[in-house]
Amino acid sequence: MDLQEFGAIAAVVVAAVGVPAALVVGRWQMKAAIRAAEQSSRAGFAQAEASYRAALDAVRAEAANTHSQWRRGLRRDAYTALLLAVHQARTAGRLLTEGSVEDRASRGVFPAQRTALAAARIATQEAALVVSLEGPEQPAVKAEALVHRCERFIDVRETRAEVDEAAHSIRAARAGLAVDDPLSEFVEATDVVKAQIHVYPDGSAALETELRVRSSPSQIRDLQDTAFTTLMQIPRSLRKQGMTFLHASLRHPDLVREEWQGTDAQLLDAQEEFLAAARAVLDGNSTSQ
Repeated sequence: MDLQEFGAIAAVVVAAVGVPAALVVGRWQMKAAIRAAEQSSRAGFAQAEASYRAALDAVRAEAANTHSQWRRGLRRDAYTALLLAVHQARTAGRLLTEGSVEDRASRGVFPAQRTALAAARIATQEAALVVSLEGPEQPAVKAEALVHRCERFIDVRETRAEVDEAAHSIRAARAGLAVDDPLSEFVEATDVVKAQIHVYPDGSAALETELRVRSSPSQIRDLQDTAFTTLMQIPRSLRKQGMTFLHASLRHPDLVREEWQGTDAQLLDAQEEFLAAARAVLDGNSTSQ
């Protein structure tokens, strides 16, 4: 074999060995490229997912903040409506009962402020329902107590106005009548009862018992019966006012005073408690948002 033949054989051998080697190297390179692409894809996907989650979290936070502000606004409006309704009730109650009876009657205060009180009663009830709906629990509980105190305040003021107006009507109708007229006798008898009750030595509970229980003699009860008998003799058109006038005269002054002062003070206390609960929610200090 000469040199040329040997070279040809060597070239063939080299070619035979080189082709598989190239294939193996190419395959390794392809696998490395695929792995690199997969890693890059995973990294890109992770980054995209992180960006998406961050954007989603930001949207959720903004939505939650917007909803919180919206809810706080609704609650503020509900709380304000209740407080304004209570203020309306207190204002109408004062106007209904303060000042001389003659002045209030001449200016038409009684019907006007009764209407205002009735509207305030409804407004407080409606506002409390909205507070109960919007919550949370603590202001809703305080709102219910506030409405209860406000209604009691309204009841007491309306009763006082009814008594004042009845007394004014009775005394105005009596003016100029003879002493022995049934209406004059009724007013005199009622005034005597009232005077005796004002100097009654025991408390209001004892007075209530004495007027109710007839098993023992009672000067107060006898005076009451006399006044009631004369009431049945006055003109029928005045008997309703007369009954109101007599009933008010039979109440112990201490009980009237305690009731009058108590309802006003209790209403103010209930209002302060509701305000504190409302502020805690609006300021974000409430534990039940």
